Amino acid sequence: MELEKIFTWIINHVSDGVYIVDPDRKILYWNKAAEDITGYTAAEMMGCNCQHSGLNHVDMDGNHLCHSGCPLLATIHEEMRHDGKVFVLHKNGYRLPIKTQFFPISEKGKVIAAVEIFRPASQKVYDDDLIETLSGAAMHDQLTNLPNRRYLEDFLNYKILESSKFKQKLCVAFGDIDHFRDFNNTYGHDAGDAVLQNIAASIRNNLKNEDRLCRWGGEEFVFVGFVHSGEDARALGERLRNLVMNTSIIHEGERLSATMSIGVTLLQPGDTTETLLKRADALMYQSKQSGRNCVTADC
Repeated sequence: MELEKIFTWIINHVSDGVYIVDPDRKILYWNKAAEDITGYTAAEMMGCNCQHSGLNHVDMDGNHLCHSGCPLLATIHEEMRHDGKVFVLHKNGYRLPIKTQFFPISEKGKVIAAVEIFRPASQKVYDDDLIETLSGAAMHDQLTNLPNRRYLEDFLNYKILESSKFKQKLCVAFGDIDHFRDFNNTYGHDAGDAVLQNIAASIRNNLKNEDRLCRWGGEEFVFVGFVHSGEDARALGERLRNLVMNTSIIHEGERLSATMSIGVTLLQPGDTTETLLKRADALMYQSKQSGRNCVTADC
């Protein structure tokens, strides 16, 4: 028997689930134990992109790893092993906790694939609504229904990896509503909350599906998304500024609106989440010093 057939026979008879993906996370192999554990057959899974396969990995805090913090992508990018305990969505609709190991597969010094080996962490299963509830509470701001700071940091980490892998230009815009403390003191916190909610809804409804607007805290917001050029990034900052300026509420018969100072930057070689956000924040303060209601960009 050929050595390759022997290895295939062994992998198909071990009790651990095994699947292999290429650098774009397309599933190349799905063993018999993976079928038994998840309910998905090899015919259903092979050829699918992992993030669109239906497994919908989330971590123990309910964070959606396919969108933020994918360990397979990290394994490919960092060329090193990762271990974890996550939930997958069984084909029958319930969450199953599994222990996972992720390994890069290299050839001639280049990662050509990654393998995940997994097994059930316990016999207990979880209703998906519970995971979604935990995820929503942990990762979203209740006032604006935007992703929160915790989500943003995970999402930005993921987008930095993705930008490096696919050579795309990653844009971060940091915005702060002008004179918001004075607004609250003059009109009250209910009016201030209404302004925050309307601004969040206005911008969110004008974003691409893959982009994110997050509430960083208080009156601060952060945008993350890919652009084609520095010119596009600056134009995006101006579009955000105009959306804020043209969003208003009616309070005690009076139409009220706010403005936003914005800093815009692109991911640079060597950037981390911390340095990227710090630079965007510093650019936003330059907008404050330039008279507010304007955009400062370094791209």
